[in-house]
Amino acid sequence: MKRTILRYALLLTLPWADLTPGRASEPMLSKQPVIEELAADSLQRICDGRLPIYTTGGEFWLEIPDCELRLLVQVDRGAGMRSRPVQSLTTFRLTADREAGLARVQPTDTLTTAVSAPTPLPLARVAGTERMLAGIGQAVLFSGKWYACDGGILRQQRIGHERLLGADTTRYGTRLRLEAWYDVESPERSTEIQLSAGALPLEISLLLEESHTTKMPREVVVSSNLPTEYAEAVRRAVAGFNRSHRQTPLTLHRGDEILPLTTPLGVTFDGTDERLTTAVRRNPQNGQVEFLRLCLGTASWEREALQRALRIGIPYRRLRLWLTDADQRRSTCIDEALADVMTGIFDPRAKEVTASSRKDLGKEFRRTRKQLDRWKRFMRRERIPARGDHTEIPAAVLYAEMLDRAQQLYLRLAKQSRGTALQGEIIEWIARGLIADGGGRFATPLIRANGQVIPPREAARRNKKVWKGVLAVASLRSLAGMERLFHSTLETSGPEAFAMQDDFVGELLEALPARPEFAATAEALERLYEQLADTADTETALFARLEGQRLAARHETTKTSN
Repeated sequence: MKRTILRYALLLTLPWADLTPGRASEPMLSKQPVIEELAADSLQRICDGRLPIYTTGGEFWLEIPDCELRLLVQVDRGAGMRSRPVQSLTTFRLTADREAGLARVQPTDTLTTAVSAPTPLPLARVAGTERMLAGIGQAVLFSGKWYACDGGILRQQRIGHERLLGADTTRYGTRLRLEAWYDVESPERSTEIQLSAGALPLEISLLLEESHTTKMPREVVVSSNLPTEYAEAVRRAVAGFNRSHRQTPLTLHRGDEILPLTTPLGVTFDGTDERLTTAVRRNPQNGQVEFLRLCLGTASWEREALQRALRIGIPYRRLRLWLTDADQRRSTCIDEALADVMTGIFDPRAKEVTASSRKDLGKEFRRTRKQLDRWKRFMRRERIPARGDHTEIPAAVLYAEMLDRAQQLYLRLAKQSRGTALQGEIIEWIARGLIADGGGRFATPLIRANGQVIPPREAARRNKKVWKGVLAVASLRSLAGMERLFHSTLETSGPEAFAMQDDFVGELLEALPARPEFAATAEALERLYEQLADTADTETALFARLEGQRLAARHETTKTSN
């Protein structure tokens, strides 16, 4: 305790302690920060062009331009990746804050940017001039400032092993090539700590450009290391797209193994476990595609096969034959996936369907109900063979995929019921459907004999996703019947209704700050649980007592915040 008090006292003596917000302090004379001045002859230009970059004293300096900038970043090679784009800043501006002695990154698109606050950078001035320079070395060399390469088997960057491989000029900016080392995860764990298994180098490219409007490119470049089967699938997808869009066709070209960032449209292949990843950047003014990477990986296409089979309702016997033919399944899934991507990116006219009438909603409801009944009959028709019976996809995988697809149908139906008088009935139907799914609607005797297929934590994650989507489009009127519904489901379904109600209450409490009108629903459920805590059976009473306390705790949170 003495050490803690001493440390706190020491912190109060630090120079910046008096600047802490909310702490009363005596008036102090404001001190103008000293902006570093750099001699012009000390600046070594490492890259020419419209956005020249200088170096001096181990720092990279960029003269602050009077224009919007954008950044593209990709891992050229390393950790099994090839030409793989990574998340980076959206369009931004560099501004000089002379009073603070800093340069700042100001996002121009505050709606979609991942930056929550302006990023400070070192600020300098060329001696004898008004030219202001921003130090971008830390942001460029170290992941996490302007871009993030962490992911997959990578843990974190090893600081002190970065170096600049080269720089060159592009038409609208500058491209930098870097080498950075990242720790690699080991499959072994020490309790909750992921162990390191060494480090791997990544070759990273950064393209810093002036934000500009260009003509939409129509040339798709395919990496030279793309397997023949995938290359043929890309050719078929482009050909199919061109047949439907003769006025704006796409052309195919063969490129190198590593596609440079200056390639607008590219298809690549690497050894990561993703089947198909898409990175698209559109012009914020007209929505046209300015940058695209389609990366095909090495993982199995079983999941995509199941999604397609369940979506189009393939008959049982045909599905049995299809699932045993891995080559046909993979080819069909790749073709469909690429065709969907091409249409969605280059012809984004297909918009989300929304219900405009009671007739449309009724049609969607009947389609959803028939689909769920079809899957139920399919799973219970006979025993689905396991892997040893010459079928690569066992019943447990089919069961899990059906639950995923069912929840997608729930979300679609909830969105289509938005603004209609039947929204409350649709939400009640979804709630009962979640109870039925949790009770094993699609489970077969074989699945039940093997034990719990879907862990409770996974089931809760799926239910929360559904309720989060439902509450995003629900109205207060549509939730008026939740108290009656919860009471009846506890009487009829018992423990099977616990999970559904617990997940709903959790998402309701999360939504309350943004939707204060839902407080009426929370109060109604709180009264219900208080009543059941005294009158229901022991198990239900305990559940009701816990949920009631959970809802009552929101009052304490409100008092604390006020």
